[in-house]
Parts: sequence; structure tokens; C-alpha cells
Amino acid sequence: MITIQQTLADLKAVSRDFNKIAEQTGFAKYGDMSYLEADYENADQVFYVREINSIIEKIDDMVHRITYLSRPIAQTTTIHLNSDGRYETASGHEYTCGSGIECLIDDDGEQEWVWASVEYSDRYYITCYGNPPLTSGMTVRLRG
Repeated sequence: MITIQQTLADLKAVSRDFNKIAEQTGFAKYGDMSYLEADYENADQVFYVREINSIIEKIDDMVHRITYLSRPIAQTTTIHLNSDGRYETASGHEYTCGSGIECLIDDDGEQEWVWASVEYSDRYYITCYGNPPLTSGMTVRLRG
């Protein structure tokens, strides 16, 4: 069996390899395969470029999550609706559409920490488990 800490350490090592590929292909700088040498008149090569780009985007998301999980929890607090109609912590960390949020939710009577995105459509909600609304008093964690 392997510990959570060892798994994160191994994933961080993989992240370093990905960062090298991201630099070489231009993904780190441009968010796409700008530096990937290919014949863009050749349908097969264009297919590979698109597929590699899709893979790189997924790995980039993974690297961001690994980096996030590697940071220590700096604060566990609650959110409230501020005067601008947005949710924030007492320390002023504000959540808007597209913000990432680590929050404690109730899943059929079980408390569970989730990582999700904050979105807005008539109300602020998080993108997990049926899109529950953000509410004043919801517990969130901030990482350092």
C-alpha cells in the first residue's frame, strides 16, 4: 500500500516531466501546440496535433490539481454574501463565476470536501453533486 503523501510526491515528479513537454511544445506559453512541428496541410498530422493538444490540456488540469493539493491548508472558514452580491470569506477572499472552491457539502447526510468551480445562473452554485447553491455559512478551505 502507498500513502497519500507518497502518491502526491510521485505525482509531483510526473508534473515536472509534463512541464518540460509543455515548454517544448509552446503549451506553457501559448496554451496550444504553437511549437509542435507538423504539416498543417496533412489531415493525419492535423489530427495528431488536435489529439495531442487535448491530452496536454487534460494533463495541464491534472498538474494544476496536484499543485493545489500540495499546498497546505491555510484557513478553514465560512463564506457570506457581501455588499457586491458575491460570496466571500471574512478575510476577503471572493468567489465569482469561474472561481475554484474547496467546500464542505452534505451528500445524503455525509459531510464531504469537494473541489469544484463556482458558476452563476440566477444564483451562485458549485459544479458538483447536482449543482448545490452557495449559501452564507458554507464551510470552505483556502490553501497557502
